[in-house]
Amino acid sequence: MNYEAYTLLWENTYAKVKKMEYKHHTTTAIKQTMKHSALLIITEGEVDLLIGQQPYRVQQFSIFHVGKSELLQIKTAKSFSYYMIYYKGDVLYVDAFIQHLHIEYRPFHTSFSCVPANPIAMELLLQDMYIKWKTGSFQEHLFVKALFYELIYRIFQELTEGKGKPHEIDLAETARLYLEQHVHEAITMQKLADSLKISTRHLLRIFKERYGEGPQNYLQQLRIELAKRYLQSNQLSIKEVATALGYEDEYYFSRAFKKQVQIAPSTYRLKYASETSDFSITNDNHFHYNKNQLAQAIRFEGREHKLMKQTFINSIRLPFLAGLILLLGACGYEDEQEKTVASEKIATHIVTDGVGREVEIPIEPQRIVTDQYLEILVALDTPPVGAGEHVLRTDYMKDYIDGIESIGLPVNMESVLQLKPDLIITTAEPGKEAEKLEGLEKIAPTVVVPWLNGEDMYAQMRAVAKLIGKEQQADEWIANLEKKGQEAQEQIKGIIGEEETVTIMMTYGKEQPRIYGGRNIGHVFYRLLGLNPTPFIQEKIKEDPNFGSFNNEDISLEVLPQYVGNWLIVLDYKSGDGDDGKTMSDIKESALWKNLEAVKNNHVIYLPQDPFFSYSPIAIEQSLESAISLIKERAR
Repeated sequence: MNYEAYTLLWENTYAKVKKMEYKHHTTTAIKQTMKHSALLIITEGEVDLLIGQQPYRVQQFSIFHVGKSELLQIKTAKSFSYYMIYYKGDVLYVDAFIQHLHIEYRPFHTSFSCVPANPIAMELLLQDMYIKWKTGSFQEHLFVKALFYELIYRIFQELTEGKGKPHEIDLAETARLYLEQHVHEAITMQKLADSLKISTRHLLRIFKERYGEGPQNYLQQLRIELAKRYLQSNQLSIKEVATALGYEDEYYFSRAFKKQVQIAPSTYRLKYASETSDFSITNDNHFHYNKNQLAQAIRFEGREHKLMKQTFINSIRLPFLAGLILLLGACGYEDEQEKTVASEKIATHIVTDGVGREVEIPIEPQRIVTDQYLEILVALDTPPVGAGEHVLRTDYMKDYIDGIESIGLPVNMESVLQLKPDLIITTAEPGKEAEKLEGLEKIAPTVVVPWLNGEDMYAQMRAVAKLIGKEQQADEWIANLEKKGQEAQEQIKGIIGEEETVTIMMTYGKEQPRIYGGRNIGHVFYRLLGLNPTPFIQEKIKEDPNFGSFNNEDISLEVLPQYVGNWLIVLDYKSGDGDDGKTMSDIKESALWKNLEAVKNNHVIYLPQDPFFSYSPIAIEQSLESAISLIKERAR
């Protein structure tokens, strides 16, 4: 977790404490979806905690940030004490960089934890906050707000300095949840242990200590209980049930079933098939079984119903939305042509999006809305009808956005609805922006593509292209960009020597300089232009050959000479008036800067922040063209 980024975002945050609770020696369980972001501080006792899909077993003073819209569950057999501080936070966009950080890190929707090194100081602060909160005085509540900021500061100070540690994940509960969510797959204990980064021996020990039996036996019981339900439905053959539940073959399944239930699957079916079953599979639901579909059936509580419900909902969603759009249109204006198109049957298919959800979408979407992927859709020659306000603001996109409407920032659901989309592509992941995702899904079929999920721009582009059937266009666009890079290398040959190294640095206000890796600006200079990074960056690239993870790293000014190569590429990020942007001018006046070989040899190239700051297709394409010109100018 990038604690420095979160600290910077909190420096620019307006927060309002909505409510503060303190419960002493309570045994009451909690299960709620968070309407606001919150800090949960467990001061004593032992509890089993679940935040989203992340389980914890808490046995000491611990602090948890619970993101807005996350599911929070607390269970305990003993009494425990806790504080809960609900708040509403808004990041003030002092510049585009803060806006970029806000979009990437989403501080109020992200959950994290801290086991502080100094819990006594934290608890004293909390006690003071609660005493003042109970007074109800607005003057005291103002003081509570000040203490809340101090609490946030202390949390990030502990985490940044390494004194406090994130709370360990509950590995036993994580394993149990994994078994439940992947019960239809062929799971081995080695695979499960590897996913938890522990040995199979350790897995067996912690699982048995917690649940009284080993994980393999637990999985077997889960499968047999589901098999009973499938057999009662009388719609699947025994072979299909065996395949769906991850058994090697029908014989192995029958043997395992008989061992636990004492009768064979065929006998069980004859005995119980006539009984009423909640788990029915019928053609009325338009459900045609195959092992891939059924393998997705179990996800959350009531898992065995999930896929059929979703399939049924998908089968009625588009006609229902078409009717809804027509009804809304009739209230405001009449357009007979749009009515005809909306009422026609739309050819659809089921895709798996970037977070593993199966979604039924149009095969050829005509009206796409996206919060983030404007540039990718434009590059794929499929411009959306609406996009997020932040991606429409950049100067380099001004020639591409005619006819594309803004859906705001944050997304305005009414604006999205008015655009009558037939497909929405969003970065809103379940558990992180669940409320936003739920709102979008009510308007049109919605697919999730996580933003730069440890991958480079090409992988991001291909992920979007796959969802809309534009894989060939994506491959062609990428190949064309790579070709432009090869041609550009010929144009700058001899200006920057083949053995010379290049460092990319960005300054931002009064912050420390940042050295860039293979993403963003590095994609242009290292990947497309083929320039040599310094040894530090070379090592990073070896660790991350796809240029996906390493973006930039802060360095102190004193060690700058250790990182600077024969050439220095500088992006001096200026956010506006005031003190921001002065760092570079200060650096240039220093003796350290003047003594750099790159500076002495006039091998410094300054970049404009637009388009070089962005990491997306159109920005990279235009950055490449600009880089060629800047390098050629340096040679004159």
